[in-house]
Amino acid sequence: MERERQRDRFRIFQFYEYDSDVESVKPIEVRPEIRSGKPIFAGTRITVYDVLDYLASGMAVEDIVSDFPELTEDNVLAAIKFAANRERRLTTPV
Repeated sequence: MERERQRDRFRIFQFYEYDSDVESVKPIEVRPEIRSGKPIFAGTRITVYDVLDYLASGMAVEDIVSDFPELTEDNVLAAIKFAANRERRLTTPV
């Protein structure tokens, strides 16, 4: 029961990218107990919104990865994909 409750307490958004027919997963999690439930990169406290803000301010991907060694360039791309998917869901009529 406890395990099910913990599993239900967060959702994982996974983005798939195909490279040479190999599927790699870039997980972004939403956990209520971490950063007030904002989307974060799995295993970190870094929010997707932080990375998007840095990009919007003109920071280069390489600089973000340098400042946050727990992130990769693929994580930064996953943040952009996450934002694009969220925007698509918000603007697509039901």
